[in-house]
Amino acid sequence: MTLPTLFDLAARLIAEDTAGEATNLPLLDVVQDLLERAGFRCTRQLDGRRNLANLLAVAGPLDDDCLVLCGHTDVVPHAGQPGWSGDPLRLRREGDSLLGRGTSDMKVFLAQAVLAALETDLPGLRRGLALLFTYDEETESTGARRFARLLGTGPSLLPPRSQVLLGEPTDWRIYRGHKGYVRFSLTAHGKGGHSSRRAEGCNAVVWAARAAALIDDLAREERAALVPDELFGSEGEASVNVASLHGGLADNMIPEQAVLRVSYRPRPNQDPLAFLERVRKAVDEILLGPMKREARTGQLDIDLQYQGPGLLTEADTILEKALLSAGALGPAGAAPYSTDGGHLAGAGLRCLICGPGSLAQAHRADESISSAAFEQGVPFLRAVIREYCLTKRN
Repeated sequence: MTLPTLFDLAARLIAEDTAGEATNLPLLDVVQDLLERAGFRCTRQLDGRRNLANLLAVAGPLDDDCLVLCGHTDVVPHAGQPGWSGDPLRLRREGDSLLGRGTSDMKVFLAQAVLAALETDLPGLRRGLALLFTYDEETESTGARRFARLLGTGPSLLPPRSQVLLGEPTDWRIYRGHKGYVRFSLTAHGKGGHSSRRAEGCNAVVWAARAAALIDDLAREERAALVPDELFGSEGEASVNVASLHGGLADNMIPEQAVLRVSYRPRPNQDPLAFLERVRKAVDEILLGPMKREARTGQLDIDLQYQGPGLLTEADTILEKALLSAGALGPAGAAPYSTDGGHLAGAGLRCLICGPGSLAQAHRADESISSAAFEQGVPFLRAVIREYCLTKRN
């Protein structure tokens, strides 16, 4: 069959708006049609509640292990983001770069992976080759979590020794680990009233702000005590982010409730909830007593919203050797962000992160990828497939 050019395929994927809750099914239609016509066996895992799905495409023997090229189909929002010089959903060249939402994170990688797979001699595969495209990675990795739960339960899924290449933006550097991700909320329950009678109320926004300052102080203590490790180096801190504070209804009302949202990123060899427990203890010991003296009904409730696992894959895997042979940059380090890999590794898959985009370009207006990284992707992935799936070296 006649293959699309990389530019044309990437442009089609970028044109499908998959930000936020938008469906990814039309994007999967494009990819699945190409892969099935080439001989891949495709399976979709539908969300059930939303028009979203994972797509798994497999070829070759699945009795031993398998190389999985994995990427997420969703992108971060672009509507209302200031700074775009053109349509975020139209791939365009500008100098030595290509611009559009998903160029770095990570629809260009999806297109590169599809074309590299289509150019592979499928009858010659000595190890299996698969493509796994997930959804909701930018929020809670819902797609990867659902896929991980189903691993090993059906004939179309993957052998347990499979190794996964996540094409997140790394500038072709190999990462064998990444941090986890924890998100929690603190809800301050105060006592409302007329703003002219401040002494009779308990301002929930003020107490939430005091909690925010306390959490920031705890984060500074964590940073000061950080001992750099071999994998993360000086980027091993938990990256505590006091993200938002919402409360109050009107300027002349004492706010009765305020909600503070916080996230942090623990290393994979740390207790992921240790910092959250420090926050609980400090809030109870430092803030709750004074708040209750102001209003007996005052309360500061902390709730865990999401916990995503970190990733730590052993060194010198077959995939790492194949990546280095293809020209990726080593030695393998660790990423300061989180990916679908933490959930997939929890199901027994060995995951590495290496992709063409740049983290400096991800999530920003006028997101871009260099022309060099754009053009290098397909031959790079062909070389990885050849080394892993066609030669079958250990």
